[in-house]
Amino acid sequence: MRLRVTMIALLLLPGAAGSAQAQRLHDPGGNRIESFHWSNQSRPDGEPIRHCSRDRIWCAELHFPRVGERRPRELRVVARATNRDPQQRRWRYTLPDRPGDGFSIWSEIVRDWWGGALIGIETWQTTGARPGFFSNQRRLLLLHIPSVAGGEPYVVLETPLSGYIEQPMCPRPTPPPGAESVPLRVLPDEEAAAIAACEDRFEYSTLLTLLPSSQPADQPPDLIVATVAQTSPGRRLRTPPGTRRDPIPWSEGDVVRDPACTFTRTYYFDAATRRYRPDVPLPACRDYLEP
Repeated sequence: MRLRVTMIALLLLPGAAGSAQAQRLHDPGGNRIESFHWSNQSRPDGEPIRHCSRDRIWCAELHFPRVGERRPRELRVVARATNRDPQQRRWRYTLPDRPGDGFSIWSEIVRDWWGGALIGIETWQTTGARPGFFSNQRRLLLLHIPSVAGGEPYVVLETPLSGYIEQPMCPRPTPPPGAESVPLRVLPDEEAAAIAACEDRFEYSTLLTLLPSSQPADQPPDLIVATVAQTSPGRRLRTPPGTRRDPIPWSEGDVVRDPACTFTRTYYFDAATRRYRPDVPLPACRDYLEP
């Protein structure tokens, strides 16, 4: 088991991540993870964007109230009728009320052997503006969709997907009017370089996929998460606001991986709590995950 987990983790590390995701794992136990992408063919303007599996058996939409409406934000899921499940099935899940959060549908779906699925909702929150302190945090809310119509979807995992922080560390040139949120890549080279030289950057990213099983099980399949954390310029730690250092010219070679927050975890489903639990507790990694 440990060797198998290690080999999958190697596939998920940078440089192989794209190929690992493209394989769309399908295990002998009948579980599989595959694309769940935006699909708006024949959707009228203004209608919710729909995500569907490649065979279009599974689809999901996010529904938001219009101005003045008193109804909750919802994820609506539909599974088309098949030979195995001759009736169309529908589910609804009310999104959490978190001011400032954005929502989207995760671009993967895990389909289990008995007809259920794991569908994810991505939430994100942005703090600050560029240039200056900037943070973008994304989290995954993974829902179990039961195989039986009318069963209630429920959260089985909530975990960080990514964190990105830019922390100003020294005085920088005042940007021209209207340029506060302009990406560095479109600023003049000299100005972009001056801004980058005065920033500490913290980046945290994850990949989540299926841990193959050799036989069917009566609960959601095991998962594996590989995480990479890195800082630049060089090894950095978050410091209190107002801390200052001299400018450091930006260089690609200055990106350093943080071994304490670069890890792989296997998640097993705990039937008693109806939640996924990691095989080893996760490090806090607050430098990357707290605005």
